[in-house]
Amino acid sequence: MGEDGGTISLGTNVIIDEANLTIAEHDGKITIGDRCLFAWGIDIRCGDGHPNFDMNSGKVINKEYNIIIEDKVWIALGVQILKNITNETGIVVGAKLLVTKDCPKKDCCRQPCENYTKK
Repeated sequence: MGEDGGTISLGTNVIIDEANLTIAEHDGKITIGDRCLFAWGIDIRCGDGHPNFDMNSGKVINKEYNIIIEDKVWIALGVQILKNITNETGIVVGAKLLVTKDCPKKDCCRQPCENYTKK
């Protein structure tokens, strides 16, 4: 899409079994790199799905933020990825993980919400 809506960009050779990619506001963006593999039951959200307003200013305080999934990322079943996340090249995101922070390059993100680097 573009100016009036969010954008979802898929790289080449991306395999998605089942995933919900949600952009609730106008300027959200989900970018998925090349050669990524997604299992089923995956939920990726750029925002909260509803605005929250500052009582004094009336401004939205829970803005939508972009999600970037770089090349060669494997996302296992039941994973939820929330706004303002970058999953770097070559990582594996373990089953049923709630991702609320960036996952560094060549790491394995697993329960209970920790990063594990193979030595």
